Amino acid sequence: MTTTNLNTAAFDRLRWPIFDDISNIQVMDDPDCLTTTLSPFLDHSIAEEPATDACLVEMLFNVGALLEFEGLDFEPPDDLVVSRDDGGTVTVGDVVAQLHEYFNVHKQDILQCLAPVYNTRQSTTDGKRETVIEASGNLYQAIPEGKKVFFNGFGAGIIEPHAPVVEVELWCEGQDGRSAEYYWKSRASPLEYPL
Repeated sequence: MTTTNLNTAAFDRLRWPIFDDISNIQVMDDPDCLTTTLSPFLDHSIAEEPATDACLVEMLFNVGALLEFEGLDFEPPDDLVVSRDDGGTVTVGDVVAQLHEYFNVHKQDILQCLAPVYNTRQSTTDGKRETVIEASGNLYQAIPEGKKVFFNGFGAGIIEPHAPVVEVELWCEGQDGRSAEYYWKSRASPLEYPL
C-alpha cells in the first residue's frame, strides 16, 4: 500500500466553526484572497469531491487535542470511522458531516483539552510560550462561553500505510490573543498575519 493524499485543497477552503450548526459552514471561493466571497457549504459542489486521491471507502480520524491528554486521568474517545452507507468513495461532504457530529458529541472533552492551549500566550519578545494563570490561582481557566472553535486542517496532508488515522487540528478563537478575523486572514496570508 502506498501513501494516500488528502484533498487538502478542498478542506483548506472551509470556514468551519465546529460547534455551530452545520449550515454555518462556509466555503471560501478563493482561499488565497483576504476579501474572498463565501458560499454555504451545504449543497456546494466541493462536498461531492473525493476526500482523498485514492477514493477510499473508509477513513479514520482523531482529534489531536484529545490525544495530548491521554493517560492524564482522561481517556480520549475512539477514533471516528467515516464511511458511506452505500459503500462508495468517501467525499469531503461525508467527512464534514460525520466529523461535525463527532465534534458536537465530544464538545465538553474538546473544550477541556483545548483550555491549556487557550491559556498560553506566545511572548512577543523571545517567542517562548507562557502560561496565563487566572487570579483565582487555577492553572487553566475554561474557554469563555461564546468563543468559537474552528477546524484548522489535518496534522498531515497524507495518510501513511503504517499510520492510517488522520489527526484533526483545531483552533480556538482567542488562542494566542488572536481574533477569529485575524485567524482567517492568517489562513489566506500567513506571512503577513502569522499565528
